[in-house]
Amino acid sequence: MSADPAAIPDPNPASDSFQNIKIDRWGPILLLLALLVMAVISWGRWMDILVDFGLQVYTPWQLSQGQVLYKDIIYIHGPLSAYIHSFVFMLFGPGISVLAWFNIGLIIILTVIIHQLFRNLFNPLTGFLAALSFIVVFAFGNYLQTSNYNFVCAYEYTLPHGVFLSFVAIHQFVNYLRTPLPRTLFWIGLLSGLILLTKPEVFLAEMVAIGTGLLLAFQTHETSIKNNLQKILIFCSAFFIPSLVFIFYFSLHMPIEQALESPFTHLTYIFNSEIKTSPFYKGVTGTGFFWENLRNLFIILGSYLFIYTVLTTLNKGIVRRYGNTRAIYWICFSGFLALLIIFKDFIFWMDLMRPLPLILIAYIGMLVYRWLYRSQTPQEKKRLISILIVTLFSLILVVKIFLNVHVQHYGFALTLPGFLIFAALLIYELPLAFKTIQGSSLMPSAFGLALLLAHTVMMGWASFNMYEMKDFPIGEGRDRVYDFSPHRMGTPAQPYVRGILFNYALEWIDQKMGPEEEFVAFPAANMLNYMSRRRSPIIAGIFNPGVLVLTGEGPLLNSLKKNAPDHIVLVDQEFPHFGARFFGRDYARDTFHWIVQHYQVAQQIGARPFSHQGFGIQILKRKSLDTDQ
Repeated sequence: MSADPAAIPDPNPASDSFQNIKIDRWGPILLLLALLVMAVISWGRWMDILVDFGLQVYTPWQLSQGQVLYKDIIYIHGPLSAYIHSFVFMLFGPGISVLAWFNIGLIIILTVIIHQLFRNLFNPLTGFLAALSFIVVFAFGNYLQTSNYNFVCAYEYTLPHGVFLSFVAIHQFVNYLRTPLPRTLFWIGLLSGLILLTKPEVFLAEMVAIGTGLLLAFQTHETSIKNNLQKILIFCSAFFIPSLVFIFYFSLHMPIEQALESPFTHLTYIFNSEIKTSPFYKGVTGTGFFWENLRNLFIILGSYLFIYTVLTTLNKGIVRRYGNTRAIYWICFSGFLALLIIFKDFIFWMDLMRPLPLILIAYIGMLVYRWLYRSQTPQEKKRLISILIVTLFSLILVVKIFLNVHVQHYGFALTLPGFLIFAALLIYELPLAFKTIQGSSLMPSAFGLALLLAHTVMMGWASFNMYEMKDFPIGEGRDRVYDFSPHRMGTPAQPYVRGILFNYALEWIDQKMGPEEEFVAFPAANMLNYMSRRRSPIIAGIFNPGVLVLTGEGPLLNSLKKNAPDHIVLVDQEFPHFGARFFGRDYARDTFHWIVQHYQVAQQIGARPFSHQGFGIQILKRKSLDTDQ
């Protein structure tokens, strides 16, 4: 892959030893192998069958059948991902594996973009390690019992899709710096307009980064004010196209006032104060344990500072005594890697990114200093702008989890860009600083490479161990997925029976319900609707406490009364992280009371739901209907 002449790094390599690594020759092959390995070990195991992901397949399936988002289905997220997936379903038919293949395609594209971007902005080794980390740690990673936090089957696709589109927009911006063509600016505006329809936090990060970059680019290109205004007009014209398309589409199916609001409904939810005070939100942001998280942040940051202080002394001593040879470099690298492996159980691999916000702030400060106080050639300015917008995008994206930066949970997408900048610091920037100051980058280069490779291996191993426990098949054909096996989870006294009972419920629905009969699954088991190919007649999608805080219980209950289904399925789920544990007892009491009045038990599968006696599913049938089945 040829380097971008507008973004070539400093000709002086961070480490002469890196020149002997033929990463441009073997890198793409190794990345392809890593992707194949991660795809094979994780196949069909990316999602949780009950938590969140059911809505990600149920919604596009219903849209492909003619339903309209925000009119027929209450949806608290941007419309882009759901409609893209509905189009995929219309082309290839519904299937979880269909969505998986589509999103693996996006992973491949994003891998190429990351590799090219970081290769051109820093050096070939940085590009390779950034792409490798994306594949192993983020794209296919799984570190929690509740899956869904990966780029293949996400808990909510708007987050990884927003990050994907942001990288594409940044890639186009780098091209624009090299050759400021109006059509490139048009594509950047169009991509930004699409990101608006994904996740608010991603849109904010991308717009601040791209906006800053465009202002600096206008200054660098030294064009007239009139010309700059024309460029802004091109950007804005393209930016509004996606929103106008959705508004026009929705206006064909709902009143114009609702059509104007619907594509942006998800933006209004970020101001909900009740959500921000929930235990779940405080846990994600880190504000729930403020001082503990702040302490951990500075402990890990202090550890990095201590390590590099030691490396400063070691680098000078070893180079003076043994020289800066290729053999010494690989000996040091092997030694660091061996130490990291030996002490792997004492290293909190999941928490290595805790100080990332402070690291990014410091790096931005350094980049601004270079811009203001160091003379730069036009080519160097373009490279500096490119690095700055990637770092700025990374910083704003982690603001949501500022005190609790992690790679699991939301961190699978929010931490990704920042982690790639962190990799560039380890592999390029810090060694370059050592070489400038001490004349050699031997030790920091060896340590940075060892740390990144060890982290990638350990995170990949953690995902493998989690995926290996999920070997109980659920569903068939394109919808075949895997849940945790009874013999791998739970205890002899309380075996893990969720997959067994879920399959039994699917069989009962297929055998006992008529082909036209519909049901609603409470509180969030849309996967039953999707896998049985039976729609829910009410407008609400899922009914966990977080969603009801945003939408209220009224629309749910009114829709249930107006479109009472033939059956209701109650599935045992708990939501203590939202501060309301059980459906019907801690929240949605009016809805549950109405269900009890109008429905009776047709089949009990496992324990009674919401009784805290174990997992169970209860299938109810309307009392007014014939119950002899």
